[in-house]
This record gives sequence, structure tokens and C-alpha cells, in this order.
Amino acid sequence: MKKYQHVYKYLHEGEKIEVETDYDVRIMLMDLANFRNYQKARPYFRYGGVVTKSPSYIRVPKTGTWYIVVEKVDTKSKPHYSISIV
Repeated sequence: MKKYQHVYKYLHEGEKIEVETDYDVRIMLMDLANFRNYQKARPYFRYGGVVTKSPSYIRVPKTGTWYIVVEKVDTKSKPHYSISIV
């Protein structure tokens, strides 16, 4: 089972999601259909990827409701992170 946390937000095209973290994490930005596929371990599309430096950014591609998912890369670590919309 994947260990992840998510936030559901209405975002505007061009806004940036800023992620600060002390461990490597996978940050993904997905719409509802892709988030459901992710939860069911089906193929999905996402923006973002593994964050290895802090801060890191993902630009919002279009206005709408998005899921911001933070997934642990290393199952032994307990990453601390913050997400801001800038």
C-alpha cells in the first residue's frame, strides 16, 4: 500500500505550488480522474515527480480543482514538508 497524503484545492493556471521538504518525496499534481486511477493502482497522468531539492515548484497547467499528492520515496523516513501556493 502506498503511503501518501493529499490536498484537494481549486488552483488557477500559472500559479506555482512550492514544496519544501527535508527528505526526498514524490509530489504529484492530478485531476480527479487521474487521482482515482492512482488510488486504484491503474495507469495515471500526473505533473511533478521526485523532489530532491528544496524548495521545488510545480506550475499549475490550467484552472480547476486539483489533487496535490505527497508520497514517501523512502519507506523508512518520515519526511517533513510544507506546501504553499505562490
